[in-house]
Amino acid sequence: MADVAQPAALLDFSKPIDVGLLDATVAVSMQSIAGGEQQRNAAEKVLLEFQEHPQAWTRVDTILEVSQNQPTKYFALQILESVIRWKWGALPMEQREGIKNYLSNFIIRFSTSEELFRKESTFVNKLNILLVQILKHDWPARWKSFIPDLVAASRTSETLCENSMKILKLLSEEVFDFGRLDLTQAKTKELKQTLTVEFKAIHELCVFVLNNTRKPELIRSTLETLSVFLTWVPLGYIFEGNLLEMLLQLFPQAPFRNVSLQCLTEVGSLQMAAEFNPQFAKFYDYFMRQLLLVVPPNVNLPEAYEKGTDDQQKFVQNLALFFTSFFKAHIGILETAESSAQLVTGLEYLVNISYVDNTEVFKTCLDYWYVVGQYPKFLRAHWKFLKTVVNKLFEFMHETHPGVQDMACDTFLKICNKCRRKFVVMQVQEREPFICELLNGLTETIQDLQPHQIHTFYEAVGLMIGAESDPVKRDDYLHRLMGPPNTTWSQILVQARANPEVLKQQEVVKSIQNVLQTNVSVCTSLGQPFLVQFNVIFTDMLQVYRLYSELISQAIATGGANAARTTFVKYMRSVKKVALKLIETFVDKCDDPQLLAATYVPAMMDPLLGDYPRSVPDARTLFLMSAAQLKLVIDSIVWAFRHTERNVAETGLALLHDLLVQFAGSEYATQFHQTYYLHLLNEILAVMTDSFHKPGLKSQARILHHLFTILDANVVKAPLWDVAAKGAGAYPTNSAFVRVHVVGLLSTSFPNLTQAQVAACVSGMFEYKDFSAFKHHLRDFLVQTKQFASQDNADLFAEDVEKQVVEQRETRQRMLAAIPGMIPQAELVRGDDMNDA
Repeated sequence: MADVAQPAALLDFSKPIDVGLLDATVAVSMQSIAGGEQQRNAAEKVLLEFQEHPQAWTRVDTILEVSQNQPTKYFALQILESVIRWKWGALPMEQREGIKNYLSNFIIRFSTSEELFRKESTFVNKLNILLVQILKHDWPARWKSFIPDLVAASRTSETLCENSMKILKLLSEEVFDFGRLDLTQAKTKELKQTLTVEFKAIHELCVFVLNNTRKPELIRSTLETLSVFLTWVPLGYIFEGNLLEMLLQLFPQAPFRNVSLQCLTEVGSLQMAAEFNPQFAKFYDYFMRQLLLVVPPNVNLPEAYEKGTDDQQKFVQNLALFFTSFFKAHIGILETAESSAQLVTGLEYLVNISYVDNTEVFKTCLDYWYVVGQYPKFLRAHWKFLKTVVNKLFEFMHETHPGVQDMACDTFLKICNKCRRKFVVMQVQEREPFICELLNGLTETIQDLQPHQIHTFYEAVGLMIGAESDPVKRDDYLHRLMGPPNTTWSQILVQARANPEVLKQQEVVKSIQNVLQTNVSVCTSLGQPFLVQFNVIFTDMLQVYRLYSELISQAIATGGANAARTTFVKYMRSVKKVALKLIETFVDKCDDPQLLAATYVPAMMDPLLGDYPRSVPDARTLFLMSAAQLKLVIDSIVWAFRHTERNVAETGLALLHDLLVQFAGSEYATQFHQTYYLHLLNEILAVMTDSFHKPGLKSQARILHHLFTILDANVVKAPLWDVAAKGAGAYPTNSAFVRVHVVGLLSTSFPNLTQAQVAACVSGMFEYKDFSAFKHHLRDFLVQTKQFASQDNADLFAEDVEKQVVEQRETRQRMLAAIPGMIPQAELVRGDDMNDA
């Protein structure tokens, strides 16, 4: 390397660092000159070795002070970040204080100079992140004055105050939003409690800034900080002061419109006691009056979005978030004479936003449409809006975005269930009832839906038809609704009469199943009036049922028991099943027992009751695997849950859990667990502590919970340890053996953990019987494995676990003691003796 003659000199930590040499090495590592690969690789190797050296962090201050190369400075900050995140607890106290003071002073130096602060904003933000990482370790126990010091310093300089807001925002996000990633529950709880207690000073600072500064950057930074704090602050700060009013006043001002709207959205989404309902109604009214100043109701929002700037487009998306959040939480309190007009206006804004051609905006609006059907009172009182909502749902039924069609059909069903009468009566300014309009466009509306979605749609329309009191109109509506499936049914029967082999075609079988299921859906919602349609399909359905019974018997008689598992037989059985479901549903809904007995039961006797004696019994075989076959299955499952492809790993975990549950309840439980228990336990612990498999934590935890729980349930009736090597009496129970095994395994795998931490972890694994508590306990332990904990944090984890374990044990003992005979007499005597002592 031309500029880096002696790169290895950087690795000699007995001498002062040559920052110029480091700058040159970093520059070479970033070059992309043809033919320079060898130099670049050598530079990268040196930098990696330097970064991994345990004393590298001691050079950071010199690098930051001397280097004029920005990439070199970021390289130094990466080293410092690694030490703070993972090795902070292992540093001596004086070194921790030194880093803390150096970093604080460095931030102050950059934040008190307007020019430097703007120029180096990205660099300052990285320094802020490092400071917050230190706070997560040392605050509040070793830095009690942090918040008061920060607030006091913020009043001396506007740029310093602006950066303080950024630090506070980062701190709140780390504690309340991302804390579960690298903080234990106990530490998170401690930080949340401290931040809540200290919020009074933060609130006073925010109000002071908004009342006194005219600097747009500082106002924006303050609002951004408030937007994350408002998700958890004590409620009195929101409604008892003038904070909300200040936010509403800032909302129409273009520079602060988006960020103030984000704050208002957080407030609007809060769900509070009923005593706060008047404040929310007043808040919404004030907001709508302010909104009219910004976006008049006649504005074409989709067009405005298409032509708007980035900020204007962001505003439309934020507005959608506000309305969906507020309506989900508080629409009920707006269904009054005083608020009704403003509510309709807000909903009309949301409908207009739904037409914006943007995926994110569309998904935001969808979030409100998975819930609009929950407010039938309002929908019934506002026909125009109800019709608008339903027509919008019909549009969604053509949308191919994942989940949208399901949402549209499910919401349509909810609305029809609550507002069915509105669709069959003549509404003001309408030419005909809505049901007529729907049936006229039926084919077009459902043409893009999947079969299960069509079934939901038909069930919904069945509810509408059932609300029609005129039998003649009702039968006509039903006839028109069932036109498409009846046409398909008739075409299949005509083809079958000409060529019976048609009924064996897989697509035809599926079509028959879908037609019958459509009938089931309508019968379910319509009830007794379905009689006219049942008569149309009943006789032919019984013939199809009998034919498929015969075909199934022939297939099994010819192909044996395995034929029952073929796709062809499964489809035919599904037709029989849905046919029986239709009969069952109609019988349940029919309110004329005499009609059933006289007209339908005799016709069903032979096809249904005669089906059993005529059918060939399914051969029943016990699926017994050899030891080699079982090992192959286990190895395959282990391979699957070790896989880094998420869906493969999840499938493997699901299979393993099912397998374990099945074996735990079988006569082979002891034999199976003696062979595979330790192997599977080790494998699950291995993937659980591997960051590549983090998404599978819930499934991994469920399997571990099962493996530890069965030890106390006497599922395994023989020792799990090697009796030949250790003897039959080496451990009192399998539970005691597995505890020792897991302690040894974790101690070896994580030398950075103290014995107290490992002991607390294993104790919790065996004592937490509630799965949710067990899962959270594992997550806390995984957080501990990533870092060298300071003694106070390690003790906090161990003490917290021990306390909860004791509480759970005592609770369980009290529950058992309340039932005579549940606690062995020996344990009762032992407990009494100890108390006497």
